[in-house]
Amino acid sequence: MVHRTYLDFDGVISPIYPGLEHGALLSVNGDVVPLDILEDLKCHISNPEIEVIWATHREEDVYVVSDQLGLPRFPHLTFTDPTGSKVSDIIAHYAANPCGYAVVFEDSLTGAEV
Repeated sequence: MVHRTYLDFDGVISPIYPGLEHGALLSVNGDVVPLDILEDLKCHISNPEIEVIWATHREEDVYVVSDQLGLPRFPHLTFTDPTGSKVSDIIAHYAANPCGYAVVFEDSLTGAEV
């Protein structure tokens, strides 16, 4: 059974101020991506049992960034909540597309959303 990863871009794999522990850096559209995070991500997404869905408000940038990082063009969600929350749209997508389990990588969840 497939498992799903909902992956935010900015703040998750592209921290604004990465610590020195991340090693070498790659700049993409002014954002900085630590190369070890990129390599970990490439290992994770090469697993055929894991489906990756981009879950970022930067929908217009996601394919530019993924192309520059050498990542596949995963599908992305479109968010509809006027408050900017992603939770209801992620839950709706998950409910409409059942899978073994899902993991959400998101850096801006509120305590109530967690």
